[in-house]
Amino acid sequence: MTMRQLATRRRGQAAVELALALPLLLLVVFGLLGAGRLTATIVSVSAVAREAARAGRLEQARPMPRCAPSCGAKPWPPPMGCVLPT
Repeated sequence: MTMRQLATRRRGQAAVELALALPLLLLVVFGLLGAGRLTATIVSVSAVAREAARAGRLEQARPMPRCAPSCGAKPWPPPMGCVLPT
């Protein structure tokens, strides 16, 4: 075999190795990216749920203001955050 044939053969071998290894490498890379995005989403949803529970608990601890007009008439629509007397 001449040197030219050996060089051609080695280039062909490298191309075959790349064709075999590249799909696996891409699968690992995109799998890691997907796992990272999933983890970020889980952390974000957990933080939102924690903040919602905290806000709900603070709303329960603070009594709602009672808004009654001075003349005794019921305003319509009632003001936001007011519990009208019945």
